Amino acid sequence: MSDQVDLVKLDLEKKILKLIADQIKSRNMTATQAGQIAKMILTGLHKSTSLVEIHALLPKLSNKFTDLKQVLDPVVAEYNLQIKSAVNNKLDKLIEEGKIGQVHDLASKLLVEEQHD
Repeated sequence: MSDQVDLVKLDLEKKILKLIADQIKSRNMTATQAGQIAKMILTGLHKSTSLVEIHALLPKLSNKFTDLKQVLDPVVAEYNLQIKSAVNNKLDKLIEEGKIGQVHDLASKLLVEEQHD
């Protein structure tokens, strides 16, 4: 597992634990809810071995535990921006190099994947 993946997991765990502690302290979350969230984190986040897997898991956690939206949704949004930027940079580079066929192939592949999501 890469250091970047471990850092993302650690950062998410810290944010989630802080949120849980704050919610319990303010009596907006029960110990049972906190336990359910912790179990999902242990089973889902810890099994994830790549950034793609982590970011596929986050919306599921956010939908299941709406208390986590304030922590998870900004992380997902930032990841999506990074992916969009990387794709745009790759497409721009291919266009500059005159590799229009590769641009078409990549764009077609992305559109097909988008239809399956």
